Amino acid sequence: MKEGMSVFVVSTPLQLLNAIEARHALLAVGVEAELWVVCKHPGHRFTWLCAREIAQSTFSRIRLLELNRVSARLGVWGVLRGLLGNRLRLRSLPREYPACRHMFIGNPRTPEHLYLASLFAQASLTCLDDGTGTVSFYEQVAARGGQNGGGFSLHGNALALLKDCCFRSFYGDYRAPLRRAEAFTAFVESAAKAGFATTANSYAWLKGRMRSKGPRQGTHFLGAPFVDRGELSWEVYKGWLQRLVGLLPGPLLYVGHWAESDAQLQRIESELGIRCKRFERPYELEYLLGERAPACVASWFSSALDVLAVVSDEDVRLMALEVPLDGFLKADIAASASAFYARHREASSPVEVVR
Repeated sequence: MKEGMSVFVVSTPLQLLNAIEARHALLAVGVEAELWVVCKHPGHRFTWLCAREIAQSTFSRIRLLELNRVSARLGVWGVLRGLLGNRLRLRSLPREYPACRHMFIGNPRTPEHLYLASLFAQASLTCLDDGTGTVSFYEQVAARGGQNGGGFSLHGNALALLKDCCFRSFYGDYRAPLRRAEAFTAFVESAAKAGFATTANSYAWLKGRMRSKGPRQGTHFLGAPFVDRGELSWEVYKGWLQRLVGLLPGPLLYVGHWAESDAQLQRIESELGIRCKRFERPYELEYLLGERAPACVASWFSSALDVLAVVSDEDVRLMALEVPLDGFLKADIAASASAFYARHREASSPVEVVR
C-alpha cells in the first residue's frame, strides 16, 4: 500500500458526490484513495450502486461496509448486540490500513463515521457536507463555544443522552476527532464561525460534467422522506403536496428521495395523481448529465437546491416552497428547514423561497 493513502467514508448519495469533489480538489492525482460506503440502512445500498457507476475511476477501490442498523425499536439487547457487532466489524480496519494518513467523513454527526475516524488517530480528518443538517451542526458547535471550546458537548432530552451513553459504551470518545478536524464545505461561513479550518467546495468536478440541454419544460419536484422516517404525518404531507400542484409549472414530476419507500411513491401517485420517478444517480448529477432538463427544480428544503444554486445555469428556476415548521415531529428537522429558508432569502441566492 502506498504511503500517505486517503480513505473517504460515506453513506448517502450527496456524501458520495462531495467525496468525489474532495478527491479531485484536495489530493494529487497519484495519491491512493479508497472509498468506503458505510451501509446501515437499506437505502444506503443505493449509494453503493451509484459509487460503482460514477466513482470507479476516482478511487482505487470501493469497499462496502455493512453494519447493523441500531434502533430503539430493537429493544435494549438488540441495540447492544448491534453496537457490539459494529465495533467488531470496524476495529480491525487500522491493521489493514497502516498507511492511511488522511480520512474524510461524509457526516460529522454519524457515530460510525466518527468512530472510524477515532480508530485512525494518526490520520488527519476532513469533514464533508451532508446537506442542510451540516449547517445546523456547525451552528450548534458555534453556539456551544466552537471547535476549541465546548462545541461538541451534548445537549438534548433524556433519550438523546441515553443514545449517546450507548454509543460511548461501545465506540469510546467517538466525537474526539472533531476537535482536530478541518472542513471541505459549501457552507464556508458557517464552518468558519464554528472554528473549523475550511476549504470551499465549489463543485468544480460537478460543473465540468454539464451537458448542453434542449428545450426546457415542466418541474422536477424533489421529494423528501419525512413520512418514511416518522418526521411528519402522511395527512400533513399530503396537504403540502396538494398545495404545490397549483404553484409549479407543469407537467410535474415528483422525484423520489433515495430514502423514500416504493410504497410511499405509489401512494403519492394513486391518491394525488402526481407522476413519480426515482433516478438511478444522485439528482444533482442527473440534472447535469440528463439529455433534457426541467424549466424548474423545486423542493421543500433540499441540499440539492444548495448544490444546484452553485452549479446550474441561469435558465432554470430554483424554488423552495416554505412549509409550516410546527408540522414536523422532530425539532432538528424544523431547525434545518429554518436555517435553509433564512440562507436563501438573501438577495444573492438564486433559490426563490415561496410562502
